[in-house]
Amino acid sequence: MRSYQHISLSERRVIQKMKWRGESLHSIAKYLGRNVSSISKEIKRNKSKDGFYRAVEAHTRSRGRRLNKDLKKIERNIELIDYIITKLKWSPEIISGRLKYDFPFYKFMQVSHETIYLWLYELYKEKGIEIYKLLPRKRRKRRKREQKYHSRILIEGKKSIHTRPSEADHRKEIGHWEGDTISGRNHDGYIVTLVDRNCRLLKADNMANKDADTCTRAIFEAFGDITNDQIHTITFDNGTEFARFKNIEEAFECDIYFTDPYSAWQRGTVEQTNGLIQKFFPKETSF
Repeated sequence: MRSYQHISLSERRVIQKMKWRGESLHSIAKYLGRNVSSISKEIKRNKSKDGFYRAVEAHTRSRGRRLNKDLKKIERNIELIDYIITKLKWSPEIISGRLKYDFPFYKFMQVSHETIYLWLYELYKEKGIEIYKLLPRKRRKRRKREQKYHSRILIEGKKSIHTRPSEADHRKEIGHWEGDTISGRNHDGYIVTLVDRNCRLLKADNMANKDADTCTRAIFEAFGDITNDQIHTITFDNGTEFARFKNIEEAFECDIYFTDPYSAWQRGTVEQTNGLIQKFFPKETSF
């Protein structure tokens, strides 16, 4: 029997669609591979005030309850507070993962990165305590990720991250890379960054613009002293600058994969590395 997992937004969309079609709870549960009781509780707890079940609203309500519960877990635990504060040279994503590693048998010492962000910003909002300034990017509030995606296009022939080999997923060997770009002041220059998922080796090069050809040349320069047998896969997001990925695959004899839209966490290694780089090259830096 699988361990319980929280119902995802995609599952909630299925529940909404099937319920609005008038299908039974048994049918919904069977389709999703869930217990009927789980589906019943989900609908009862997260339906709207007017009695209808709406997936996005249900997901927001459920997520809010979990965050608030975990927020109290931090507020009542001095040891956890001390741990988080002393580790804020890392990102909340790394802190959350490290808590699970350092305290595998103590659930009271484990919280999500979302909860850590919420706690830091609540401290500032309610008490004026500016601990958030210890974060790698020192933002006073979380940026809405959707603002980045105006430059996304349909890249033909791309392979999904869901088909990437397990060696890359589990970081079992070197040679599986993640790639991204950092913007300079007023977008007057960029840096392409490539990080190995296993050993965290960083390779980077600057770019005058984000044209696909420019980015491809910069990746060739960044990998100048890396042999092809050290590049098995590279994972990018769906930015236009990576549209010439087939040229990169051919040059390095590797496979390139692309993340899902709005899923920066699927390239968490390079995202975290970029955050550390921006401690030395802040947003106002001209490249």
